[in-house]
Amino acid sequence: MGHKGALPSCLALWMRVSLRFLAAMPSLNPFAAFRSKSEKDRQFHRHKIDVAVRIKAWRGGAFQLMEGRGSDVSQGGMALSISTALQLGESVTIEVTLPYSEHPLMLTGVVRNIEDERYGMEFTGLREQQREAITRLCEALEKSA
Repeated sequence: MGHKGALPSCLALWMRVSLRFLAAMPSLNPFAAFRSKSEKDRQFHRHKIDVAVRIKAWRGGAFQLMEGRGSDVSQGGMALSISTALQLGESVTIEVTLPYSEHPLMLTGVVRNIEDERYGMEFTGLREQQREAITRLCEALEKSA
């Protein structure tokens, strides 16, 4: 029993090394999502829109449907405002009819940041047709700005 201080000091060292590793790897850093990016740091330019969205999330063995608003769309994602809490890293399906479009799109996304009831979603698994519709919208919004 002469190792009383060994476990706490090993644990403390492991925590320091782990936190340094996570800080150096933004894609693995759970706190990186809470840092706001400036427009120049973003991969895609964001465009202001205001559209109704329906969100579907798998919760407790069943799908939960939520309604909200979509804004700040880019080719990489969209900001959603909803009153139901989502979790960082949660995958959802987003149904949205984009401006200049007649038909709704069913998009999948992952929650990448959270600020009150506003969620930054990254689009995942977009099919070519979906990607083209979002690109056309962003180009039209760019021209009208």
